[in-house]
Amino acid sequence: MSRDRVRRSLVRVFIVHMRCLMCKSGNMEATGDTRTNDDEALMYTHKCDLCGYYEYLAITYPYKEVIQIDAENQAEPITPNTIDRLGL
Repeated sequence: MSRDRVRRSLVRVFIVHMRCLMCKSGNMEATGDTRTNDDEALMYTHKCDLCGYYEYLAITYPYKEVIQIDAENQAEPITPNTIDRLGL
């Protein structure tokens, strides 16, 4: 592949966690098991890393979220306000 056709972008990577519904302190982690709900949608089994509570979720946690940084927000630090403004 020609180098003049390759373009790199500056990105920020977020690790997205789901808090435990029961203890509110631990993070839910996918166990690798799946099941289907009443609508036959695939659900992923998660277990709290603190209290051991099990829950079925539609996506696996934790996951990585990659945000491309453009010239508009390149110099802006990531804060809760930035995250809200960008809709993350």
